[in-house]
Formats: sequence, C-alpha cells, structure tokens
Amino acid sequence: MKQFINTLLLLIFLAFCSHPSKAQEQRPAATIDSLLKVVLHNDQKVRHDYNQSHDPKEKEAYLRQWDRTDSINQSIVLPIVNSIINGRLEGLSDSSWRACFMVLQHADSQTQLKYLPFVTEYYRKGHILNYEYLIYVDRIHANQRKAQPFGSQSAEFPNGKHIFLPMLPKAKRDSLLQTLGIAPKSVQIRNGKFTFTSTITDASLSALSAFQSQPTDTCTTRQEVSWLELEDNERGFILMVKTSPSRPQTGNIKIYANRQYRGTTDKDGLLMFKTDKKEDIQSLRLVSSDGKEWTHTLKPFSQEQDYIIEGI
Repeated sequence: MKQFINTLLLLIFLAFCSHPSKAQEQRPAATIDSLLKVVLHNDQKVRHDYNQSHDPKEKEAYLRQWDRTDSINQSIVLPIVNSIINGRLEGLSDSSWRACFMVLQHADSQTQLKYLPFVTEYYRKGHILNYEYLIYVDRIHANQRKAQPFGSQSAEFPNGKHIFLPMLPKAKRDSLLQTLGIAPKSVQIRNGKFTFTSTITDASLSALSAFQSQPTDTCTTRQEVSWLELEDNERGFILMVKTSPSRPQTGNIKIYANRQYRGTTDKDGLLMFKTDKKEDIQSLRLVSSDGKEWTHTLKPFSQEQDYIIEGI
C-alpha cells in the first residue's frame, strides 16, 4: 500500500510538469516503467491467488482485495494512458504497455468503452496481442448486453449453471476473426470451453509478466454449456427459474410468451430463446409439470440491448 501511495504522489507531481524537455520525458518514462511493473504484478497476483484458493471465506477476502487492487491500479494507470493519448509520454517498455492494457481490461464497462479507441490503436501498433484485443471487445459487448463479435465471454448463475453469453452467428464471427489475423479453425467453442490455439509461447508471455493473463489454450468455463446466436434483427431471452417454498420445482417448466410456447426449462431451471426484435414481450406464463401456473413481468429492454438475463 505504501508503494501505491508513493506512486500516486509521483503521478500528481508529473501532472504539474506540463512542458518537460526531451531529457525530462525520458526519466519519467523509465520511472513509470518500474511503477507499472508493480501494477502488473499486483493485477495478476490477486487473480492468481483467488483462482488458487478453494476456501470460500478466503476467496471472499481475495475478492475484496481484488476490487481494491483494481481501483488503485486504475488511479495510477488512467492518468498515464491520458498522457500517452495527449502525446506527453512515450517510450514505455512492452511490459508497461501490457500493464496499461491489463488494467483497462479489468476496468468497468464505461472505462473500457471510453478507452476502446486507445486500445484499438495500440493493438494495431503491435502492443496488444490479437486474442487479448478479442477478449477486450467481447467484454464491452457483453457488459452492454450486446451480441459478442467473437464469443469468448461466459457467465455463471448463483446455482452454478454456466452459459456463454449471446454472440453473432458463426459466419460473422469467423469473418471478424480473420480481420484480426486469426484463423477461425484456431478458435473453438465445444465441450463447454472457449479455446484459442496460439503460436504465442509460454516463454514469450512470461517475459512480460510473472502471471499470464490468459494461457495459450484459453478456457473460460469447465462444463457443457450452450448459447444464443443473434442476427441483427433478433433479440435474446436468458431466463433462470428461481426456486421458492411455494414453487420448489425449477426444471421441466413450460414457458409461454404472447400465447406462444417458447420452450421448457432444463433441470437447472434455464431456458434461452430468441425472437424478432419487433415482437414486444412484456410478460411470461409459466406452467410446471404438476399443472401450477404463474406469470412473470419482465424488466423492459433498453433500446441498445440485444438480450436480457433475468431470474423469474
């Protein structure tokens, strides 16, 4: 914590240096490289520690530490990124570029969207790996409830059920992958896994960070899952029936909307379906296997959303 406070004080000092000379610019760049090395280490370590823990209370403590670390890292990195954008800072090392990107990767959706042009520019300049850029773009879309261009992002319900979040149809995803120089056959979604086969070696990644942000073979989930593929004119519904004392059953429940049968929930209570965007669905009728019926009023879609996820 002391090092982070010192870092913040240094950055405040640098902010007052509005017209540094060439020699002065080189010194801050070297100093910032050292600071960003610590930022990257902390960003990856807290995630590594969380993933390695199997104790619920310990994981909860790591989550709180995770949030604090991300908040502190953003307060350090965002002024640096702004200086790069405004042309006041250059000459950072590859490790520093990676630190800036990883902090943006783990920021909130508004921050990610704000710095998307920066991330795109520096991806094109070779500072960001193509599969990392892929994940960054998918996260922005997923956070906005929009269909993912590539399909890397998944979600987990409180009952442990995993799904991939809605994505574009495969033909469109494959075309977009090619724009990143990625062969579509190297990216697969099967057996509950999003797998990316890369020529990036473990050695090249470890040279940048003590903890890899993504392994060469990237797995986002560990069980069989499904997903929706949405065309531009389609809207998705991801529904999870919640158990209650009066209605303990969640599986094998028929769901109707606008008097049309939309499907039956699986054993975990999940149903996903899609409709034309022109169809206005405001409520659902649910029918359990023992004949009990009830209705659920859906939260309204925002104009920008392609899908909703809702407990019913």
